[in-house]
Amino acid sequence: MKGVRLFLLMFVFIIFSSYSVYAELGLRPAVVEYNFEPGMSFSDYFTIIAPLDQKVQIYVDGDLAEYVTIDKTEEFGKGGFTVSVKLPNSIEKPGKNRLNVRIKEIPTGDNGFIGALLSVGALIAVNVPYPGKYAEIDSFLVNNANVGEPVDFVVKVSNLGKETIFVSTSVEVFDGDEKIDAFILGSESMETQTEKEFRKTIDKNNFKPGTYNATVTLTYDVGIISVEKEFRIGTSFFDIINWTSEFKPGKINNFDIEIESFWNSMVDYIYAEVNVSKNEGQIDFFKTPSVSLEPWKRTILKGFFNAEGVSSGNYRANITLFYEGKTTEKVVDIMVKEGNLGIVIVAGIMVILGIFIIFFLFKKYGKKKLHKKK
Repeated sequence: MKGVRLFLLMFVFIIFSSYSVYAELGLRPAVVEYNFEPGMSFSDYFTIIAPLDQKVQIYVDGDLAEYVTIDKTEEFGKGGFTVSVKLPNSIEKPGKNRLNVRIKEIPTGDNGFIGALLSVGALIAVNVPYPGKYAEIDSFLVNNANVGEPVDFVVKVSNLGKETIFVSTSVEVFDGDEKIDAFILGSESMETQTEKEFRKTIDKNNFKPGTYNATVTLTYDVGIISVEKEFRIGTSFFDIINWTSEFKPGKINNFDIEIESFWNSMVDYIYAEVNVSKNEGQIDFFKTPSVSLEPWKRTILKGFFNAEGVSSGNYRANITLFYEGKTTEKVVDIMVKEGNLGIVIVAGIMVILGIFIIFFLFKKYGKKKLHKKK
């Protein structure tokens, strides 16, 4: 058994040691992008991010690997290499052609026993125009905001076809199934392999607090494309969404209060006060430490309920949350009750008994099987 334990410890050490090496392997730049032109040539220099004594293999694969030359196939960490590409006059595959530039660890005397060697890569993308007229929405962004603050609607469009097109962009805003706003972002003629950003800012939004869906529609010569984006309008409100509800008598218990922000701003000082009572008589009162909370996030406020002199039964907790000069209050039912120690003890005895029986059977019958094999 000692030998097995030693082997497992060594295995875990090797795995974690290998992770520390892998974390240092990389290539820079991570992405390079070109628009295709017939017979075009270009070269890019890549820097290796690795330990100085780590040797790596350099290779390429992907759509355009046959048009690539590399000035070296092996290099040590902190070095670099140049990838040169000479493209033909035409490429059959339209859209984004991907050329993967990769490096892979070469085993040395120090790490040759590691089973898996890491390979990481960078991307050279070549955008080949589609036949005729073809457009895409690259991105659609809408920022979260508070009531009355500006909301930006931004769409980026690319003409990926071989011909010039005329594009028009518009936005509709929905609250559930109800359309509550609509407007034009812009229209423009776009030449092949160009990008255009269309933007509109609503300076003082009249949206009520809540979650909305915005749909941007791109209309051009031969097609219509739509993309949806969810965004939120916040208000200075923090909700109490969960809390500890069962406690043990005769001890100081943890009292956790989960809260959620509905405000699109950081708040640095939030805390809660809790008043535990029964029949209008106060049982305990405590205050949680204050915390900071990022927009739209949840967190736990941690307090302590002193139930040392409290008997089992049902009680009422008045939780008041304090923030930004405001409060949120919630009155909840909690319970103080004895834990069922008998069940815990019986369960523990059954677990110990089960382990003993398994050990006994293995010791008795396992040895017999070993003797038979011999």
